[in-house]
Amino acid sequence: MFESQSRKEREEQRRRDDILGVAERLFAHNGYHETSVADIAKEAEFGVGTIYKYFNNKETLFRSLLNERLTEHQTEFGDIISRPGPVISVITRLIEMWVTRLASRLDFYQLYITYVSPRLERGESPGGLDLEEVRQHKCEQMRKLTELFQRGIDSGELKDIGAAHLASALNGIMIASFFNVVYGQEGQVDAAGIKKAITEIYFHGVLGQENRQQE
Repeated sequence: MFESQSRKEREEQRRRDDILGVAERLFAHNGYHETSVADIAKEAEFGVGTIYKYFNNKETLFRSLLNERLTEHQTEFGDIISRPGPVISVITRLIEMWVTRLASRLDFYQLYITYVSPRLERGESPGGLDLEEVRQHKCEQMRKLTELFQRGIDSGELKDIGAAHLASALNGIMIASFFNVVYGQEGQVDAAGIKKAITEIYFHGVLGQENRQQE
């Protein structure tokens, strides 16, 4: 699609992407209400009028950013989870996807996990987000993840300790890795280390060899 665009269209797309990238960073670190269109324009080195060329107002910009980033995440998640093959392989690819996206979209996940999500749980709607639509997306992702684990239980690949519990555990350890990056590693993403830790903890637990032998 991008290759079929004219030079002018590609330039317009790059400007829009630049604006979204700057807005993503400022919203993530300063908050929605604390960030103005003028702040975004200054950081992006564009005039305020350029911002309004692409987005009618700050709310529109914020919703566009959230919707596009969430769609990217959900599309990749859906592509991976729908693939045939061993469930263990699918889970491994999901972990790889998360680590890769954490490294490339850390500002977005900081914005969504630490700013947007808590406010949605309180019934607030930063930027005029559709609360019900966001909740439905979250529920749909957990539903698909639970179905994946049920398939693994049915095939004998996974212990039958409840598909919903297994899905929640994987989701939880992924979110925990985000908090460790942001608050424990000062935003530094050790992709290989995170992937290894999640895989080892989730598939093999945390007990040392001596304690495993005593079980």
